[in-house]
Amino acid sequence: MAKNYTRTTSGKLTNKQLTWKGIWSTSPKSMGKLTNPDKLEENKKLLNVQSMLSGNKLLQHPVKEISLNSIEWNPSYNRGLNNHHLYQIMSNFDLRALGQILVCDVSKEHGGKKAYEIIDGNHRMNACKTLFGLNTRLKVMVLPYMPIEERALVYEMYNDQRKAMSQADLFRAREIQQDQDTLNIRSICKSVGVNIAGVTESSTYPVIKAFTQMYRGYSYGVLAVVLRVIRDAYAEASTVNRETAFGQPMLRSLINLINIYWDDLDFDRLASKLGELSSREWINRVNAVKQSDINGVMPFVEHYNKNLRSGKLDLAKQYIPIKEFEPVNRVQKLPEK
Repeated sequence: MAKNYTRTTSGKLTNKQLTWKGIWSTSPKSMGKLTNPDKLEENKKLLNVQSMLSGNKLLQHPVKEISLNSIEWNPSYNRGLNNHHLYQIMSNFDLRALGQILVCDVSKEHGGKKAYEIIDGNHRMNACKTLFGLNTRLKVMVLPYMPIEERALVYEMYNDQRKAMSQADLFRAREIQQDQDTLNIRSICKSVGVNIAGVTESSTYPVIKAFTQMYRGYSYGVLAVVLRVIRDAYAEASTVNRETAFGQPMLRSLINLINIYWDDLDFDRLASKLGELSSREWINRVNAVKQSDINGVMPFVEHYNKNLRSGKLDLAKQYIPIKEFEPVNRVQKLPEK
């Protein structure tokens, strides 16, 4: 293995390191425990801490600490729960990132009995109910009583005008939360010299925009090598030849290739062979055989093997399902330069 790509070990990776459960990709089918027990205890301790006030950013509105059991959902205007979305929140729950929950005081409609109607934050509220219990008390923003027509209007205003977070926004949010996987990915990119679109100050080449593939490559333990191979392959290439080098299609195929052939590849040779063709030409070749090549690696294997007398990659190996290749003891964090 080439000197520049020597891998180091840091003990066996934990399940957290091996499996990325990002908030845009978690599936209910894959859920085991909803959240780490230690993190759950940490969240419980935060429930009655003054930092909740600043954490929820409720600085311009009346705030009350109320029991979740007193908050109801009105199906006449409020959409129902999306179980997939609810599981996503619970599997990565962090009370410090809870955000603003908005309710309306509707006790007037209940004979003066304390009651609140959820306006914004139904999924987050139900996540708290499930994780911490119905009697949990949270600080929420409370609107004074208004008729149901006005409540429905406020609900639409909060939900229809809400702009969905971009993947760059999500990455920055998880970085602020000190998510270790995200911090490691940022460290790897910095070490290799690759910018992250919408995250790093510079967005000049080399820059990566494929966030899902970044986390996927990280989960397989090959992200650092993949980025280095692409960087070296197109270091001297024209803008046209390298413009899609760090895009989703190239990253997906190279992550699969390096994951499958980790112990067989000469990474210097791979970088050299990769740079012989433009990134667009590679994508065209992958698309041409995608019906029979589910991993998108065949064109790379064939080109790598060209004119090799020994050390050829086994073509049959490319058909082994990716999940059978486990990233045991691969680098997840690199020293920053």
